[in-house]
Amino acid sequence: MGELTEGLDLQIAKMINFDLYKPEVFCIETLQHIGVKQEVKNKELIDFFVSKDYFVYADTYINTIFCRRDAYKNLA
Repeated sequence: MGELTEGLDLQIAKMINFDLYKPEVFCIETLQHIGVKQEVKNKELIDFFVSKDYFVYADTYINTIFCRRDAYKNLA
């Protein structure tokens, strides 16, 4: 199924109703392949999650882990 959604991460993320569903963590592939051996981070996707009150908890180069701000504060 991955090949069916490849490159559609932002469009899929925009379909989430964040008023109804508030996952505490997302792990999203944020590395885009733009050519042969050329890669760039998908800043638009990262900015989208930040705008939904998530922050970048960690980055594995290929994937970015986003945590919901208010859920993370509750753990402290």
